[in-house]
Order: sequence, then structure tokens, then C-alpha cells
Amino acid sequence: MKKILRLAKSSINKFVAPRSLSEDSRRGEFILNVLLLFSLGLFLAAIIVSILVAIYRPISHGHSSMPILSLIAAFCLFYFLHFLNQRGHYRISAHIFIAFFFLLSLYMGYRWGVDVNASILLYALSVVMAGVLLGARSAFILAGVIALSMGTMGYLENIGNIQVNSYWRAEPWQGSDTVMTAIVFLSVAGVSWLFSREIEKSLGRARLSEKLLAKERDALEETVERRTRELREAQAEKISHLYRFAEFGRLSAGLFHDLMNPLEAVSLNMERAEKEKEENGNLAQAGKYLKQAIFSARKMEEFIGAVRAQLSKKKEEKIFSLRESTEQAIRLLSYKARRAGASISFSATGKFSVFGEEVKWSQVALNLISNAIEATEEAVRRGAKPEEISVSLLEENGRIIFRVADSGVGISPEDRLKIFDPFWSTKAGKEGKGMGLGLSITKNIAEKNFGGEISATSAGGKTIFTVTVPKEKRAE
Repeated sequence: MKKILRLAKSSINKFVAPRSLSEDSRRGEFILNVLLLFSLGLFLAAIIVSILVAIYRPISHGHSSMPILSLIAAFCLFYFLHFLNQRGHYRISAHIFIAFFFLLSLYMGYRWGVDVNASILLYALSVVMAGVLLGARSAFILAGVIALSMGTMGYLENIGNIQVNSYWRAEPWQGSDTVMTAIVFLSVAGVSWLFSREIEKSLGRARLSEKLLAKERDALEETVERRTRELREAQAEKISHLYRFAEFGRLSAGLFHDLMNPLEAVSLNMERAEKEKEENGNLAQAGKYLKQAIFSARKMEEFIGAVRAQLSKKKEEKIFSLRESTEQAIRLLSYKARRAGASISFSATGKFSVFGEEVKWSQVALNLISNAIEATEEAVRRGAKPEEISVSLLEENGRIIFRVADSGVGISPEDRLKIFDPFWSTKAGKEGKGMGLGLSITKNIAEKNFGGEISATSAGGKTIFTVTVPKEKRAE
């Protein structure tokens, strides 16, 4: 029994399954196949009943074989419509299917009167099926044709041009009338349910597609944002290198000046040591001059090492001292400070050994101290008395604080909102200065490389830049 049920279910599914690739056509094909299957079932039942009636009511008793032939013809027609529908001729099949019920209603109105209940019900069913299978436009057109047909036949019936068999008007409501009405109403309800079911399935697929598209869109936006961020970081890194070279180009005069002093000291002390040894034989004095020459040579080595570290592109993370790195930056900028008429004081409450890239911290110190020197130089140019630039390193509440304070020209409140933006500068066009990258790079290094933050305050011409590094970044 289960095998028979599975076979029947498989056959029904195969019968009603749509073949079209278009979603709208598939919906219409499925509904039409279901209606054809239902109609074929009704016609098959009617044929069987007619055959049984013919057996018990022989033709000799006045029974005609025409109803059986008509039912068989209708059954064959509907099966042919299913064949057409399965071969991709959905709209042709739908038109013929609806035309069949329209013509049947028209015949019933012509035969038994325009107001016969079965005819009106079949008209209504035809309009509903036209709307579901062919669209609202077809439903309105068919409704107009039905109205015109009923009006014409009613007029012809009233003037006597059409003779109808109106015996049913004098007879009470029969059980067959109830069955007919119930079948038509069930058909209308079934068509409406099928249409609503297919629409809900389409809406469900549309909602699912919308969710998937939204998910893909979000993923794409996230990918684009990530790639944009990576490109910006790569560009910022390249610009940082170029900026570093540009800054050292600007500092080259001071570097060469500071290198010349110890180089000259080395040369003079070596000459004096040699002279003391050869002329006076004073080895103690010669040794003193030699120690001074060695000290000057080491100073040169420190400068050269600082320059090499700043120009290096190699990423090298190690434990280094913030104090020593800051002192090195101050030495590199000493000539620039002297030329600007500024002096730099530095205080530190500890060595502050940290793990990271020393060259990055050097960039932070160089940028902030260089800006302080330029602000002081501008104030002197305007006639102000130069004041000392204060650089400090201390620890507060478990955080390392690096401050650079100057008494230069200050920063206006509106400019403080933009000083960390790339390519924005208050020094644009001044002696080739003003690339607008120093503070932007400094902020990026403080946040990205040291997990800290940077802020600026300015009042009454006094400006303080503060870099805060969390204690967690420190090496133990």
C-alpha cells in the first residue's frame, strides 16, 4: 500500500512539476498543471459515472451517448493542454483552458438562459483563472467580454430571438445544483490558494536573496574598507619614509656642522698629542690630548649612528631607552635650535626602557621638538624674547608621559581641530616648509606602534604636545 502511495505521489509531482526557467512562468505552469489535474480527475469521474448510468439506462430507453463522448473529448483536450504546457507553450495552454470554461458558460447561458447559476459561476471562475494565469489585464478584458456577452444574450432572449430551456426556473433547488456550486466555489478558493502560495514562496525567495545580497554587500564593503585602510597605511608608510628623508635634507646643514666640530677636535687633539710626544716628550699631556680625540670620535660615531637609524627602512624591534632616544633627537636638532635662537632643556625621571622600534620613537621626538623650535623661531622673528623649550619624560598613574612645551606663536582653537590631519599645515609656503605630514605621522606612530595617544593644548602663546604611552607597552 505504501509503495502504491509513493508511486501515486511521484506521478502527481511529475505531472504538476513546471519546466520553465523563468520564475513567473514556473508559477503559472504549476498552477495550470494543478488545475488541469483537478479537471482531468473530475472529467474522469464524470466519464465513469456516465458509463455506469449508460449500463443501467440502455440507449433503447432514450439515453444518448453524446454526454460520454463530450466528456471524453474534454478529457483528451485537457490532457493535450498539459502536453503543450510541459513543452513550453504555457500561455497557449492557459488561453485555451480559460476559453474552454468561457465557451462552456456561454453555451449554458444560450441553452438555459443568461441567468442560469452554473453559467454565472463558471464566468466568475474564468475571470479568476484569467487573473491568476494571464494577469490582471487579461482578467479585466475577459470580464468586459463576459459582460458584453451576457448583455447581448439577455437582450436577444428578451426580444425572443433566442429560445431558452427555462424549465429549471420552475423547479426547486436540487442537490446537483449544490454540488455544482460547491465545486465552482472550491475551484475559486483553490486557485486563489495556489496563487497566494506561489506568491509567498516567491516572496520568501526574494527575502532570502535580499538577505544574501545584504550579507554579500556588507562583506564587500568590509573588504573594500579593509583594503582601503591597508592601502592608506601602505601609502602613509611610504610617505613617512619620504618625509623622513625630506626632514633630514632640511637638517643636513646642522648635521654637517655638528660633525665638523668633533672632527676638527679629533684632528687638533691628535696633532697636539703628536707634538707633545715629539717636541716635549710629555707622554701624560699627549695621552690627555689622545683621550679628548677619542671622546670627539665617539661623538661623531653617535651622530652617524643616529643618522643611519633615522634613514633606515628596516623594521627592528628591540628593547631601547626612551630617554636615550630622546636625547639623541635633541642632539640632532641642537644646531637647528642654536640657529633659531632657542635652547632646549630635557628632564627624565627614569630610563624608561621599552620594546619596539627605536626609529619610530625618534620620529615622534624629532617631529615634536622640531615643531617647537620652528614655533620659537617664528616668535623671535616677530620680536618676542626666546624662551626655553621644555622636553620631559615622566610616569604618571602607570603611564609614560612625553611632553614638549614651547612659548612660540601658539595654535588657534580652530587650527587645533585640524593639526593632526594629513597635508594640513599652518606653515604652508614658508621657505619650502609645511608638508603637513609631521603631526599626522606622529599621531599614527603614537597610536599604532606604541598603543598610545597624542594631544595638544595651547593658551597665551604656550603650546604643549603630550604623548601618552600605556605602561603595558613597557619592557619589564
